[in-house]
Amino acid sequence: MIRRPPRSTLSSSSAASDVYKRQVSPEVTLLSDEDWGNTTGVFSIKGIEGFIGIVCSSKLYLMNLEDGKYEEVVPDGGYPNGSAKGACAAPPNGCYVAYSTSKFGGRGDLWKIDLLTKIKEPVSVDQGAMWGGCDHLNYHAGQVYGFGHSDGVIKVNPKSIDKKTTVTSNANDLMEGEVAMSDLYNANAICSDGFVMFAAVNNNFSDNVLYKVDTHNHTATALAVEPPTMQAMVPLYGSGRALLIPRTDNMRKYTGEDSRPSDSDLEDIFALYDKDGNGTLDRAEVASFWSDVFRQNDKLVGPYLDEAISAAVAETFEHFDTDKETSPGLIDRAEFLQHLKGTTFPNFPKVVGEPANDTDTVVTTTVASNVTQK
Repeated sequence: MIRRPPRSTLSSSSAASDVYKRQVSPEVTLLSDEDWGNTTGVFSIKGIEGFIGIVCSSKLYLMNLEDGKYEEVVPDGGYPNGSAKGACAAPPNGCYVAYSTSKFGGRGDLWKIDLLTKIKEPVSVDQGAMWGGCDHLNYHAGQVYGFGHSDGVIKVNPKSIDKKTTVTSNANDLMEGEVAMSDLYNANAICSDGFVMFAAVNNNFSDNVLYKVDTHNHTATALAVEPPTMQAMVPLYGSGRALLIPRTDNMRKYTGEDSRPSDSDLEDIFALYDKDGNGTLDRAEVASFWSDVFRQNDKLVGPYLDEAISAAVAETFEHFDTDKETSPGLIDRAEFLQHLKGTTFPNFPKVVGEPANDTDTVVTTTVASNVTQK
């Protein structure tokens, strides 16, 4: 049954708002002209292609991107206690939602809701956590980040045993043009394509700024183009592939013992993934490289593939980024060639056990096990 968002829950002072789909071209399509002014979260859903999730007036909706039709998704047992604040995707079929449980202050809970089974699971509940102060959530590299709390950017690993919520630490040394990630606690819009996080800050008396966030080094760099005033950003996916990093068959010819890349091949590989030609590989470019390596394994698909890539990227920067003093968060040409010489692709991570569902999958990987060195 297609339902309208309940108008009775919208305050008289809240402006009516429309939902639009902005494409790569300037064309903008009106999806719905209902009252969406109390929307607190919009997110894409990898496992439900062609739909987006919306949290409006503390209720959860699925919207069809083709015709704008939507329906409410009520979790089994009803919605969690509190007022819904920020929300983000929980791959492959769900979402994380922050609920404010305190009238004053930022205390609140974090829940995971599956949009297909309608099962809700507590992530950080009744711990005096700060999720009630988070206006924006973002799932990135296995962590849920919360923006909006005055104490800073908070995060939690939803698959950890203790599920402890922490505040991201300040960066020690900032390069020219960088800001601390903690300074973006009041960002107006956040999104991640699975490999890179972006944060938009609207300014009343100066230019709006779109930042590329390095969660590994807790820094952010402003991009050159000024964005419009935004309240939400979502990455668009098609056929399970990220818009910003299309997966290719570039690495297929180097797979197997007899096809190990030569030194000159490695030079070509580096040049291929150095997409901006600056002589270094950032996290997006390294993610593009590992994406093309792992996609040769037919047994790694969907969220398992994305998790393996994310783990490999994290391990790459942990072990390969040797020049952390002058160029943190970047793999230069010498580092790339030194550590990938004599490698054989692929030697893929093992999926431990047969998962009951996507959320129970455990993927273990290290850079050392991703490639075979001689």
